[in-house]
Amino acid sequence: MLLFNIYDDWLKTIPSYTAFSRLILILRALHVNQDRTKVILRPDKTAVTKDHHIWPSLTDEQWQKTSFWVWRLRLRRCSGSR
Repeated sequence: MLLFNIYDDWLKTIPSYTAFSRLILILRALHVNQDRTKVILRPDKTAVTKDHHIWPSLTDEQWQKTSFWVWRLRLRRCSGSR
């Protein structure tokens, strides 16, 4: 049996509320524009996804920048501009 944790290793460095908020933000962005969200989640070629993880293994700073751009993507969608 293979078991995945939807939060990967996020709970080691951030509170559960922040991890949940990040997850919801990413899932909503994937709903809006999958291709653009996938590009945002891979800021450079060094971003890899570890075995048995769902999301790329980014540093806390990289996650902050990624969350900002995903938030902007959602905001642009809600405001009606593309």
